[in-house]
Amino acid sequence: MTAVVRPEDQVDFKPVDLVPLLQVELGLGPCYDLKPKAIVALANTKLSRDAVEGATVKDEAFACRAATRLLSPSFWSPETVRSTSSPTELVDRILAKPPTVGGFCSAVACKVINPKSIDTKTVAWNGALSVDNFAILRSQGQFCTTAEECKKFFRLFKSEKSNEKLGDTVFHVQDKSNPAGGQTLMLMKSNKCNARLAALCTPKWVLLAVYHFVDVDNEASTLQLLEDLRCEAFESRK
Repeated sequence: MTAVVRPEDQVDFKPVDLVPLLQVELGLGPCYDLKPKAIVALANTKLSRDAVEGATVKDEAFACRAATRLLSPSFWSPETVRSTSSPTELVDRILAKPPTVGGFCSAVACKVINPKSIDTKTVAWNGALSVDNFAILRSQGQFCTTAEECKKFFRLFKSEKSNEKLGDTVFHVQDKSNPAGGQTLMLMKSNKCNARLAALCTPKWVLLAVYHFVDVDNEASTLQLLEDLRCEAFESRK
């Protein structure tokens, strides 16, 4: 799943449509032969949430998904990151929150050797391979180009060029800022699909995080996840 599922998208959903989302988002595991009411009860237990007396199963399912959207990545992954975290740890952390409740859907990370180069042997990536049927990440293999693409994005931070390709999708720079000394954040969008990319370059590592754009409110909460990760890694001593 790569798309954010908005409340308005769910208006016509039935409980049987909602509970599979809850199963995945909350990691409820197999729920063979369980009716939606029982699955929603499991979700409430996982969320430590009291059911509203007299509420329908559908309303309770909606409420559970709304509560899930407010959860931090720590709910799914208690492991925090540091400035010295490995690319795999960074990718796992930024993808911890499911994309259907506002998380990122794809990510790439690598170590920085010096201001002019990255270590392509450390490039790690995971998540959805495509958004809106446009390829974002390559499958592992002989012809995978993700490491080289990561190198090009690293150069983009320090150049006047305004676009770069990840997979088959070209992303255009919309904004570039410096959240802290030695750190650069680029916000990018595709003109061909609803994929957007937030790229963070630090003296220790580079992280590219892709999300499925739905609206400005959802975008803001998703981007906050990257800012929280950045602060977690570099400002934990404050």
